[in-house]
Amino acid sequence: MRIFHAIAGLFSVFFFSCSNDMKEVQMVSADKSTPEESFHGVTMVYSDNGKHRAVLKTPVFYRYGTLSPRTEFPKGLTVDFFTLTGEKESYLRSGYAILDDKTRQFILQDSVVMINFKRQDTLRTPYLVWKQDLAVITTDSVVHINGLRGNLRGDHFRSKENFTQYTWNHVKGTYFYNETDSL
Repeated sequence: MRIFHAIAGLFSVFFFSCSNDMKEVQMVSADKSTPEESFHGVTMVYSDNGKHRAVLKTPVFYRYGTLSPRTEFPKGLTVDFFTLTGEKESYLRSGYAILDDKTRQFILQDSVVMINFKRQDTLRTPYLVWKQDLAVITTDSVVHINGLRGNLRGDHFRSKENFTQYTWNHVKGTYFYNETDSL
C-alpha cells in the first residue's frame, strides 16, 4: 500500500507542477513558415455604405500573425471592382499575393493583369502594389497597356485602385489619337 501512495504522491506532484503559460507555448511553437490559419475557396466582399465595391476570390489563403502578421495567397487571387451603381468597372488578377496586415498593402506578383472595362484597357506587369488605405495601385516595374487606342509600355505606374485614372513615365508605343482625346 505504501508503494501505491508513493506513486500516487509522485504522480500528483508531477501532474500539478507541469503548467505552461499559453504565450510561452505560442512563442516556442511559433514558426514563420507555418500558418496560424488556412482557408480554402474564399470569396471576400468589400462594401461601402452597403454597396459592393470589390469582390476578392482566392482558392486558398494562409494567415500568419505571431512574428510577421500577413496573409499569403499562394495560388493567387482575383478582384472585381464595382462602381457606386453596382456596375463592374475593372478586374485584377495575380498568380501570387501577400497582404501585409500592418500596412494594409497587397503585394501582387506573377503575371499581374488588370482590366478597365469602360476604356477596354488591359494592364500587364510582373509586380504591383495595391495600397488599400490610399486606394491606389503602383509599380516601378515595366507596365504594358493594350487597348482600343493602342499598345503602350512604360514604368513608374500609379493609378486609382480601380484602374480608372493613371500616370506613368517613359511611355513608348503606338497610340491612336482622336479629336475627343485630351492631352
